[in-house]
Amino acid sequence: MYKKNGQSWLKHLDFTIFDLIVLAAVYILVVLFRHNFVLSPTRISLFTRLGVIMLVFYLLIALITQTYQSILQRDKKSELIRVFVQIALTMLMLNLYMFITKQSSLFSRTVFGLTAIFGIICIYGYRLLWKNFLRRRIRRNGVMPWLLIVTDASHLSFCKEAVSAKPYNPFGVKGIALLDEDRVGEKELARLDSSAEYEIVCNNENLKSYVLAEVVDEVFIALSNEQQERELVSYFLEAGITVRIGVLNKTEDLPNVSVEKMGDVAVITTSNNVAAPWQLFLKRLLDIFAGLVGVIITGILYLILAPMIKAKDPGPAFFKQIRIGKNGRKFYFYKFRSMYTDAEERKKELMEQNEMDGFMFKMKNDPRIIPGIGQKIRAWSLDEFPQFINVLKGDMSLIGTRPPTLEEFERYEAHHKARLSFKPGITGLWQVSGRNQITDFEEVVRLDNTYIRTWNIRLDLKILFKTFKVVLQRKGAK
Repeated sequence: MYKKNGQSWLKHLDFTIFDLIVLAAVYILVVLFRHNFVLSPTRISLFTRLGVIMLVFYLLIALITQTYQSILQRDKKSELIRVFVQIALTMLMLNLYMFITKQSSLFSRTVFGLTAIFGIICIYGYRLLWKNFLRRRIRRNGVMPWLLIVTDASHLSFCKEAVSAKPYNPFGVKGIALLDEDRVGEKELARLDSSAEYEIVCNNENLKSYVLAEVVDEVFIALSNEQQERELVSYFLEAGITVRIGVLNKTEDLPNVSVEKMGDVAVITTSNNVAAPWQLFLKRLLDIFAGLVGVIITGILYLILAPMIKAKDPGPAFFKQIRIGKNGRKFYFYKFRSMYTDAEERKKELMEQNEMDGFMFKMKNDPRIIPGIGQKIRAWSLDEFPQFINVLKGDMSLIGTRPPTLEEFERYEAHHKARLSFKPGITGLWQVSGRNQITDFEEVVRLDNTYIRTWNIRLDLKILFKTFKVVLQRKGAK
């Protein structure tokens, strides 16, 4: 799943809101200072109206000039120029409005001048601080996509320049796959004028195994051999990885193609599905709202269920396990414990009774389930509620694919990993399409990959409503 770099204002809604707040605050302070903090009701009304119009002009100019496009990648000089131009155009439009409406004589030129000067200083200053904070947070939290460079020796410099041309990139470089030379473990300078280095992490022999085992969200590929490039692009798409292709060879018959720029280089981006920023914004908004409600319900359920679970089998009320999230990221997955504390150890003894064909484990009348309370928790799907903690943290989504265990993930092939190109969810297409009635793991994979390829907000809402119906009818729970 690829998040399209559209021009949606939602992408940088934080900068939009903060700009308007800072400009409004500067304007109010300048007006109060100019009039010695004493204003008549008439003056307050006039300045309020003018302030609202100024903010509207500022917002319109921002949208027209695409001020927030690539804002995190701009350097200090470019940012200052952008802020200056935006404020200057706003003041020009405001003065033109006042001239046309014959209101120029009602307002002081000092107010406009000081608002422009301090507006530029304050907006420029806060933007630098906020961008620095966002960049550090993205790197620290590991939420930026990881990009693998796949190339040969003849295009190595071309690729390094492409991914390191900007002072800040919205991705982290995982390393370099150098296919025609065995130099694994060596390091390459990102640029001749930089001390940053990229490690060569794999070669042609172990590229595919590396991609399956590691967290790789995107690849940037540039190869002299067109046939080899096409075969690798097909493999990466099968694994659910977004592919950026340096415009060296012809590209045909690729799904969801868009032409973009990486640094100063034109690239063709292809992926199994493309999501607009506003779609992912709404999905995350739904996750936050559902997460907050779900965590509150989880707290209430804990007070009721925890004593009952502990009475039947001493131990923690929560079951915690490492699961695999988007593109191979590991996270701790939470559920109310419905099984005995030694359930994972006993699983090995029961593998012969596994009802699933494939990597998952399902068993009717599983003896590891705590009699009474454990069976009721599972029948009403109450064990799933702690996963709202994962949703709120951002490890999972309300609707998505099933998060596999570490043991399952280690056995994955390319088409299996494709189901991890989206955040895992509490519920999904598989859960509302039969759940435990489905005994073939490949069918689960097919449903998950179908969900990813056809995803949109309407599909999420449809699955959500079906989930309510399945839970209330207690279908598929074991």
